[in-house]
Amino acid sequence: MLKDLDWYLVYTKPRSESEAKINLERQGFEVLLPKLREQRIVRKRLQWVEEPLFKRYLFLGGPRQSAWNVVRSTRGAINFVRFGGTMTLVPPTLIESLVQMGEVIEAGVPMFTRGQKVRIGVGAFTGLEAIFQMSDGHQRAQVLLYILGVETTVTIDVEALVPV
Repeated sequence: MLKDLDWYLVYTKPRSESEAKINLERQGFEVLLPKLREQRIVRKRLQWVEEPLFKRYLFLGGPRQSAWNVVRSTRGAINFVRFGGTMTLVPPTLIESLVQMGEVIEAGVPMFTRGQKVRIGVGAFTGLEAIFQMSDGHQRAQVLLYILGVETTVTIDVEALVPV
């Protein structure tokens, strides 16, 4: 079915990619919004978050004879990306590659890795550099500190760590 469609790039309002996707799908269009899943500190907690791979853009597919003018009035969408006033077709090979990768692409890289240098941002050890050892529970981590020339393993909140 994807091969029968022409694919275009749609520019969306800030952080409205998902809203535009839902509304365009309701109108009968095929919509492709690849997302990236990565680890971040959100509200002082280390979490996995999903966000669009291409911020403020999504791919829209439909037959060449579609009523494209409804896209401008769709909530979340602004308009098609145009070059020289003409809507530009997205190459089918790009669409096929994105479909093969799946809807959510795993970044798969944890925020901290064993042996990584980190700086402690809050608490009794504020400003000290440490070496990340491992996650210890839900929101805790073990780090290796050098205090007075002695290596000491300390358990600390992940939210207190900042990559160096």
